[in-house]
Amino acid sequence: VKTAIGAQAQGKKGRETRLAADKTLASGTDPRAAMRQYMTAVTVDPNDVEAWTGLARSLLAIKPDANTGSERYELPMNASAAAYIAYERARAPDAKARALAVLGEALKRRSFWRPAIDAMRISLAHAENAEVRKSYEALRNEHGFRMMDYKVENEAADPRLCIQFSERLQRGTVDPAKFVAVDGRETDNLSGEARQLCVDGLAHGKRYEITIRAGRPSEIGETLLKPA
Repeated sequence: VKTAIGAQAQGKKGRETRLAADKTLASGTDPRAAMRQYMTAVTVDPNDVEAWTGLARSLLAIKPDANTGSERYELPMNASAAAYIAYERARAPDAKARALAVLGEALKRRSFWRPAIDAMRISLAHAENAEVRKSYEALRNEHGFRMMDYKVENEAADPRLCIQFSERLQRGTVDPAKFVAVDGRETDNLSGEARQLCVDGLAHGKRYEITIRAGRPSEIGETLLKPA
């Protein structure tokens, strides 16, 4: 009985501390104070998922101290850890979604683009959220599967154009000709591997308009959002 009463009192103290931290963070005046309150809350109740998520949010809200260069890296790194703990301990889909959304923001702050995109995508799979959707689409447009560059290999007797992508291209079940047009027409004269696709059989001295159509799938499951 004493153990049960003690656990209830401890849980109540943890919730009260977390609610106080929520108010402090919402005020926008002192995210460091909110961080300290959330740290107390997760110490009192390590299973409080919302406290872990709040801790991650407060860490991201702190402006790094100019006199402490390491904070620029430590704050988002610790936010990533707190958000991941929240995700692992969450049971409800909404709680998992909130934790993953914060994790995505923390990873974005660290320039871990692909993990950030994946975290936000899984967050939306758990629960749709307009703000997270907007962040996810912006991040995917800038750092998701896309055409990176191209080069013309014109030293051979039959020159070719090779296009580089940010991710490995899906092979096997995909007909690459459906996604490549040369002067407006599909072509089977294609080769390449991994992240590169080449248009073969070109001629010296000629100009070509080559289009990679939207929808071209990658190995990670993303498709090109726009034609290139």
